[in-house]
Amino acid sequence: MKPSKTRTYIFGIALVLLLAVITLWYVQRPLDVSKATPEVSISAENLLTQLKDTTAQLAVLNAEEVVEIHGVIKEINTLNGRETLILKGGTDMKSYIICDMKAGQTETLKQLHEKDSITLKGIYKGFLKDAIFLNCVLTRTHQP
Repeated sequence: MKPSKTRTYIFGIALVLLLAVITLWYVQRPLDVSKATPEVSISAENLLTQLKDTTAQLAVLNAEEVVEIHGVIKEINTLNGRETLILKGGTDMKSYIICDMKAGQTETLKQLHEKDSITLKGIYKGFLKDAIFLNCVLTRTHQP
């Protein structure tokens, strides 16, 4: 006995919807920055210099890329329950790199101080006056 055309269409639509839901789930899942390989590894000063140059800005980074940054801590901030590191860009720069830290790094951040040299990874979100990174994880501290 042949299935009716209606049943075939319903099965086809259900299959397409199931594939769409699975695809959306796969695309929407959060990226684990601590395990991700950075697409760019750069110093804070070089990054801000390139981002300020509007002709080079398009070639430097794309939003949502994982970036590894080497820099010096200007400030450690814990306002509103968020842990944020602000990295210096250089002696003459008025721009900074703002790193909103991934949850669960409180103990690690307590060991850090201003002027410590660190390396961290984060997801680049954009640049206006400052460069913004989310879900940052500390990968290493550099001892003087």
